[in-house]
Amino acid sequence: MATPHTILSDEAEPRIQFATLQQLFKEIETTTSDELVVQNVSRQDYDSISREREARTRKFGLRCYYADLHLMIVTIPRWAHEHSHTSLYGEIFILLHLMGITSVEWGAGGHTTYERPNGDAGEGDSTGVPIIRARAGSQPWPTLVIESGFSQSLASLRTKMRWWFSASGHEVKIVVLINLCRAQRKMVVEKWVERPVPLRPEPATTLDTSAALEPTVLCDQIVTVEPRPANTTHQAPASYVVTRGPLRLEFHLLLLRAPSEPGEGDVVVPVRFFEGLAERVWLR
Repeated sequence: MATPHTILSDEAEPRIQFATLQQLFKEIETTTSDELVVQNVSRQDYDSISREREARTRKFGLRCYYADLHLMIVTIPRWAHEHSHTSLYGEIFILLHLMGITSVEWGAGGHTTYERPNGDAGEGDSTGVPIIRARAGSQPWPTLVIESGFSQSLASLRTKMRWWFSASGHEVKIVVLINLCRAQRKMVVEKWVERPVPLRPEPATTLDTSAALEPTVLCDQIVTVEPRPANTTHQAPASYVVTRGPLRLEFHLLLLRAPSEPGEGDVVVPVRFFEGLAERVWLR
């Protein structure tokens, strides 16, 4: 669960106190970061900000709202931020399509806002959901969430990752974080999943609750993409080294069923994709 400490301890993120809509939108227009942490935001304020955002020509993301903390995290789209998560989701969609998984069974959730009964709300950068879940009647939680950060820290991205698993009641199955380190032209891609906690043979005390048996969140894979050391002193286009790739996403976690048709299986995002993504992201 997110706590005031985990959200506010990272001093790398700009933070402001909410006063008026006009002040907030001015901050968003002038910041050089791709994230703002906004404090003192009531649920009524959050709803007003959300409505006003839809009326503005320049859009921004309401990444997460913590009702009990009166705290909102805003994302401002930048080229590297937007291109990284949309490209990765697009590659995953293509790989699913090549297996025969069409829009009848899998759909993009995009920037859909997901809300909890306690007033918390969040949007992913890119999300994907099996259509079988959408047929249930209510707004479906995605099984896949991709979050990208350009000036955001990895700690900030991990806080949001934990929110997805908890807020969805563990309906989110995979969260992929893309951390872009501008100074080193380095990309770190983390894949996070949950693993069941084995039940104890006997409760330690009669006060044990199911909360103690919630799945454990763990980093299942880390892919790094770094510039290859230059061979000459000329300004040649950079090439990149990918370590611990390719990225593997389990089919049964994405589609909520086992592979059953020829060609179906885990989604494997190849090394060459990350090489090309780094070239495009850092070209700008």
